[in-house]
Amino acid sequence: MSVNKHLPHVFVLPEDDANRQLANGFYLAESLDVRRMQVLQPPGS
Repeated sequence: MSVNKHLPHVFVLPEDDANRQLANGFYLAESLDVRRMQVLQPPGS
């Protein structure tokens, strides 16, 4: 799912895999409107 470019949104660029997993935990828990959040891959992955 992609974000709507006309609404405020957050791109999460994790530093490492541990931070990516933490961000995905928030994403999967649906504590936020997940349509407004996109977790990117860590650099070098």
